[in-house]
Amino acid sequence: MTGEATDDASAGEDKPFFAIDEASLAEAIAPVVTSQAAPEPQVIFGQPMNPTSAPSTPQLTGVVPVQQPQFMLTHAPPKPTKTVRWLDYFAGVVVPLLIIALMFIGEETVFAWESPYLDKELTVESEDGTTYSVQFPQYEDETLVSFTSEFTSEGHTIVLRCPVEGNGAEVAVEQRNRSSTYYFANIGTYYVANSTAFFQLDQANADELVVEMMYYDDTYTDEDPLDYACCLFPFVYLGSILAAFVSGRKALGFGLISSFVVGLVAVPVLSMFIGALF
Repeated sequence: MTGEATDDASAGEDKPFFAIDEASLAEAIAPVVTSQAAPEPQVIFGQPMNPTSAPSTPQLTGVVPVQQPQFMLTHAPPKPTKTVRWLDYFAGVVVPLLIIALMFIGEETVFAWESPYLDKELTVESEDGTTYSVQFPQYEDETLVSFTSEFTSEGHTIVLRCPVEGNGAEVAVEQRNRSSTYYFANIGTYYVANSTAFFQLDQANADELVVEMMYYDDTYTDEDPLDYACCLFPFVYLGSILAAFVSGRKALGFGLISSFVVGLVAVPVLSMFIGALF
């Protein structure tokens, strides 16, 4: 009866955890097989390598490609600031006026106009107070143009005059009385060949006479370099304005134009000032 009880008890109860048999060991070390999802097909975008082959059948993957927006930030180039070139402007105003001032100064100093006529004096005496013989000096490159003399006799002003130039080899010596409009007389002759004059006073007398002679400088020339400069200046001025605008130097061009306006007032004042200074 004891053996039967033991069999019944062992059949009805579970094995203890440390009781491992061969079946349990094999089940424990057997590999676990899990089901895996099929891999998704790859979608290739682009042109096929062989353009003559038939196009592949499109495959629906369920994934919608989204084109990500691309943003590019660009900065506008800074606008160049327009600045007035004041140095060019003032140069355009001042330079023409300075050139005109230099021409005025040169005209009064270096290229000052000189008369071709030279004034000289000669004192002659008479033995009787009425008859005179005058030998006029002769100078190289100078020609006697005329001679005059003025004196007082018996309360009247007597004037002697002889215009030599262009009147031939012999020229009459004239006597006039300033107090009488109608008094006129030829009192002698001037001989161009030897530059000698003989005359006798009419109704007048003087112990001596101061004769004023006028000679002409034969080497005189009226060519003045400033005359050419004055003629060329307007053309150079206008050409400078055009060149300034063509070359892009607008400030210089406007300065040259402004110089003309300023010169309308400044040039007359400048000429009077330089004339009074020299």
